[in-house]
Amino acid sequence: MSIQSSKLKNILIVATLSLSTMAIMGDMVIIPIAGNLFADFADTNIAVLNFILSGPALIGALSSLLCGKLMYYVNKKILLIIAFLCFMVGGIFGDVLHNPFFMAAMRALVGIGVGAIMVVSLAIISDVFIDEKARSSMVGIYNGLMAAVGALLGWVSGMVASIEWRLVFRIYLASIPILLLILLFIPAKTKAVGNTQEEEGSKDAEKMPWGKLLFLDAAFFIYSSVYCIVYYQVAMVIEDKGIGDLALIGIMSALGTVGSFVACSLFGLYYNRLKRFTPAIGFAVMAFSYWLLYGASGPAAACIACTLLGAMFGLGMSYYMMSCTVIVPPSQIPMAISITTTVMSIATFLSTYFSAGLQGIMGVSSITAIIPVLIVVLVIGAAVSSVGAIKNSVKEHGGNK
Repeated sequence: MSIQSSKLKNILIVATLSLSTMAIMGDMVIIPIAGNLFADFADTNIAVLNFILSGPALIGALSSLLCGKLMYYVNKKILLIIAFLCFMVGGIFGDVLHNPFFMAAMRALVGIGVGAIMVVSLAIISDVFIDEKARSSMVGIYNGLMAAVGALLGWVSGMVASIEWRLVFRIYLASIPILLLILLFIPAKTKAVGNTQEEEGSKDAEKMPWGKLLFLDAAFFIYSSVYCIVYYQVAMVIEDKGIGDLALIGIMSALGTVGSFVACSLFGLYYNRLKRFTPAIGFAVMAFSYWLLYGASGPAAACIACTLLGAMFGLGMSYYMMSCTVIVPPSQIPMAISITTTVMSIATFLSTYFSAGLQGIMGVSSITAIIPVLIVVLVIGAAVSSVGAIKNSVKEHGGNK
């Protein structure tokens, strides 16, 4: 195979995997109609409504963890096709019956697909791009294009919801041609860790560095959950402040993913320079963004805040997902990706429950009222991350002497 054809093949693989992130970013279709769901199903238990919003993240946590193990034995392309079919069916038929319990069941099916798709996609990228520099660039591009897909979904959903909110489920029909691309361009075989007896032996010999991975994922859990509290409920913040309508909420969601697209696309450039200081910057800028959103008195400040929040989450997600493939032996990469993805999914799911718990503790009814607490958590996260990065830098320089 020529270098040109190999490059074209890799481009098609990354492009197809990036388009498949419609499943991962599928919640952008639901976010603009959160208020409509709560109003239409006002008599339904709040736990069911919260599950409709963030339930796929919980189910995704389970499916991503299972997928990490299955990748040692099942072809990655087959897993990707099954996962995308689950998302496609759950999304397209999400409101066929206008019933909160049916909708929750369809969202659970979406979650099965969401959890597996990101794990398999990142494992395929790790197989194709062995060099750390090339891999970091591709992870950034993948996450950047995922954000672009999310921006488009958020914008379209906001426009459609302003006409008739139940029509947003028709947006999921776009998943059909993406499935065809997966069938055409994802290779039947990539490097399959654990498929041979030799690699199984290697997997057993190369132990998982649990201390490093758990510390990394604990930080990612805090980072993701604090971000997702407002990500899922930005509609409520805007309603609290009375500064916009459904169309603006859709635009703000889209701006967040545009910010994420820019940050992720540039990830390969600054990863090699910032390394472990990356999350400290993310925590700090996210804190500033929440402060800006909390004090926003008009659409402009709110839009800037959402753009920065999206950018910082894109930066953080790229860092944590990339780092989990670097701190473990090659044979443990699929499991490290699945565990890290599971952590992100659990944090995403629990975010709405964290916000409800905070509201109960503080005795407030609005999401806006708990933002100062989130700012404090982020500032602490920035400080701890900075200390950790400095210690690691000193250790590395000391070891190089």
